[in-house]
Amino acid sequence: MKRVAVLGGGPAGAFAAERLVRGGLDTVLIDEKLAWEKPCGGGLTYKAYQQYPFLINNDVPKRLVRQTCMSASNSGGVMMELSRPLVIYSRLDLNRMLLERAEQAGVQLEKTRVLEVTRGTSRWRIKTRDGSLDADFCIAATGARNPLRNVGTEWRARDTMYALGYYVPSDQEHIDIRFLEHLEGYIWVFPRCGHLSVGICGKGEPAQSLRARAWSATCRRTESARRTPLSMGTCCRRWKGRRGAGIECREKDGWRWGTRRDWWIRSRAKVCITRCDRAI
Repeated sequence: MKRVAVLGGGPAGAFAAERLVRGGLDTVLIDEKLAWEKPCGGGLTYKAYQQYPFLINNDVPKRLVRQTCMSASNSGGVMMELSRPLVIYSRLDLNRMLLERAEQAGVQLEKTRVLEVTRGTSRWRIKTRDGSLDADFCIAATGARNPLRNVGTEWRARDTMYALGYYVPSDQEHIDIRFLEHLEGYIWVFPRCGHLSVGICGKGEPAQSLRARAWSATCRRTESARRTPLSMGTCCRRWKGRRGAGIECREKDGWRWGTRRDWWIRSRAKVCITRCDRAI
């Protein structure tokens, strides 16, 4: 039987591994953290759960969102009724569900860090902190923080953007997407079970500038609404990790390496990694 090694245990890697093992392939999934939380990620569109009904027909906590408000500075906003609801999970819950399905199907889960991947005459050799293994095929599902220089996608600095995400102990029924002046990016507010996921992503600006933009926009919203603020600076849950990293951003000339890891976020936010051409 052919063996496949899936590098990365996020939603993409976990789902790919499950499909492979159900197709009759010996499959091992390797990830340093397996299921983990972050403020961005966890949203599913109708196309996803229509094709794979288990993504909505389950007991995992989720929010069904039927309205989206899109606005821009000095231009007002519009509330849109969605013909099909968006399903929003905690990223941790979604990731855990997919990993559990993969393991139940027969995927071997290895919680360890991949150090090196090399191609031999006919097989791949994957070196980890706990040893090494061989595989006939190798799938790199390592996301934007790909630590492997010789496999996966490479980006340049101009192909990346930063995002700061926060947990906010508040509630609302709709999604907010707000575009700001002179920023290639946006602020998002997504309702989750028990809190809001609030953040900002942008290209061409440092993290400090993005944080200031997010705070300013929040204060203006609070002043105009005269209600409890989405106080990113005072009532957000702390994240243990505060390392900065790049975010994938599609350019016309393709994908290149561009992740930046030379700075640290010293706040209650964690830089989250997601595709900038996805709304969730």
